Amino acid sequence: REIDQHPSAMTYQQTIHMPSATGGDTHFGDEDIFYSRTDARGVIRAGNDVFQRVSGFEWDDLLGVPHKVVRHEDMPRGLFHLYWRRMKAGKHTGAYVKNRTSSGRHYWVFSVASPIADGFVSVRIKPMGTMLPRIEALYAELLQDEAAGLTPEKSEQRLVQKLREMGFASYDRFQAIQLNEELQARQGRLGRAPLDGAETFRAMQDAYTTVEAETVDMAKVFEEVRTIPVNMRILASRLDDAGGPIDAIAINYGAMSAEMSAWLRAFSEGEKSVYAAIGKALWELSFLIGACAVQDEIARVFAADRTALPETVDRAEEAAILESLSVEYWSKVRVQLNLIAKSARTLEDGITNMKRQIIGLSSTRMMCKSESAILGKAGETLTAIVAHLDSIQVQIETRLRKMNEMTQVITGGARTLTANAARSGRG
Repeated sequence: REIDQHPSAMTYQQTIHMPSATGGDTHFGDEDIFYSRTDARGVIRAGNDVFQRVSGFEWDDLLGVPHKVVRHEDMPRGLFHLYWRRMKAGKHTGAYVKNRTSSGRHYWVFSVASPIADGFVSVRIKPMGTMLPRIEALYAELLQDEAAGLTPEKSEQRLVQKLREMGFASYDRFQAIQLNEELQARQGRLGRAPLDGAETFRAMQDAYTTVEAETVDMAKVFEEVRTIPVNMRILASRLDDAGGPIDAIAINYGAMSAEMSAWLRAFSEGEKSVYAAIGKALWELSFLIGACAVQDEIARVFAADRTALPETVDRAEEAAILESLSVEYWSKVRVQLNLIAKSARTLEDGITNMKRQIIGLSSTRMMCKSESAILGKAGETLTAIVAHLDSIQVQIETRLRKMNEMTQVITGGARTLTANAARSGRG
């Protein structure tokens, strides 16, 4: 079974005009939304009338045919390798896809593809954001590399690497950001209000980005902290017996700062850290919220549409499939919201503990000041160390306060989105 046979199952378009069967123009508008459903082998089993109209094919040329019938030759195999690998793993996937019409013309789509029990469903909207030109150039580059012998697997790896160079840490983050950009652009183009909860979620993302930056800067501060006990012990060794108290203070300060550094590493480093859990859940939630909007709309539009479909397509069954996917996405949203809230509370507890330890650092600083006064002129070096301690403590307290504020934004946002879902009947 060739990977090319599996759905580009992710598809949507530029505004295009195509000759219709009656010789006029069939317009694919900004407001149009369409879907297709395939079996596990990528063979088309159903779709709505917009799918048939935009493709330009008759239903007899679509149903029972591999989805690659609408795949454009400009599409790199690496994208489909990524798509099919994710689908087999049960992962929903968003992607830009260039498709072809029956007359050989092309159209671009952004697709949200979802695994179902016996195949896949792909819902497509028209790309209106700013990313498409860059994606066109990237796909062209990959296609050229594949023509030179790059395998589909290696092409997928290169695709992900190129996206990383564009600033997307993972494909999950890319699809989340781009789906929401496309939906925001679409809402604006159609004169619609922003999607419900969009501002709340952006605030959560911004808060996480701020925590991310504060964490990086905090790590730099702790690098500075590591040098202070060393300098204090060097000073203590020069003061002979008078340096005993300073040496003890240095040991105590070193132990406390090491404990705080360990907390920061445990929080921020590794795939299983609290920081990673919040980030992963946020980007997953970002895609899911966009997917909910797309899935809700196609379910609503399909249920209201009365355009005739082929006899082999059971309208009631298709409507049930689309609605069940909408329910499934909302269920996944609730899971991610709960995970974010739980992880953020863990982070808040950690920050509270860090604040307690800051009190310990303050005590150490005050002891250093006392020793500096006792030593007089001999304590000038210690005075400089104390000034450094003052600066570092202010930095740590400021960053902890900011991290705590942003964490509260995340937990508050999770509560708001949960309440919104409940009010909409999806919670």
